Amino acid sequence: MSNGERGRAVAAVDGVLDFGKKLAQDHQHRMPAPSYDSAEAVILTLFAAAHRGGGAAAELLRRGWADEAQVIGRSVFEHVVYAYLIAHDDQQRRLFVHYGPSLGRWDEIDAYLSVFPDADQAQVAAARSAAHRASLRAVEALELVSGETEEARRADLAALAADPEALYTRLRKKGYPRHRRGRTRAWCPKNLYEVTQVVDGQRGTSTFLTLYRLLYANASRVAHSDPSTVGLVRADDPTILLIGPTPP
Repeated sequence: MSNGERGRAVAAVDGVLDFGKKLAQDHQHRMPAPSYDSAEAVILTLFAAAHRGGGAAAELLRRGWADEAQVIGRSVFEHVVYAYLIAHDDQQRRLFVHYGPSLGRWDEIDAYLSVFPDADQAQVAAARSAAHRASLRAVEALELVSGETEEARRADLAALAADPEALYTRLRKKGYPRHRRGRTRAWCPKNLYEVTQVVDGQRGTSTFLTLYRLLYANASRVAHSDPSTVGLVRADDPTILLIGPTPP
């Protein structure tokens, strides 16, 4: 990566963060003390993470550690794009807020038990109970409770409360269709490329789609140790590539 390329990369990160900062400030101005699950709270949380990551990525770029900066910049890109989506789509906000405590927590418990099968059962039971309560809140907030009448909806919710597996399945199939238990964690029904297209369409620009193609795609290859990116950087000078990238 040449000095010019590194400078453009730093400018791209700074540009994304500047846009995010303005969006966060706007929401903060309109609602200085948001509730934990409001769009404002979610956006501010995402941009707090984006600013931390962006600062680290920019510093790594200035030091010449381009690959490491790309991996962090990949997360910054996700935070900013999803924050913009959530700012303009209340359903996406609800999906984001309720995913972690419900399906996400169920998978964390399953993964923990697969590694520590002799874990304290009292603690496991408490964690499962919390995930179950969060899942019930999620099906209500996401309007996944069935029934034409209030009585029918109460009966359906009671049935879900009595059957954790049915509750998990309802959330996964109707609320989070891209989630796969123990395999794929995904709160958004669209993939990131599709989300980027939606966000650019809302803004009337191609900013984020361009960044996706230039930054995110290659950063993902680096993050996942794609063989075409491993070993391309000389150990004594991380700014020099040993070979060029594979032709398209």
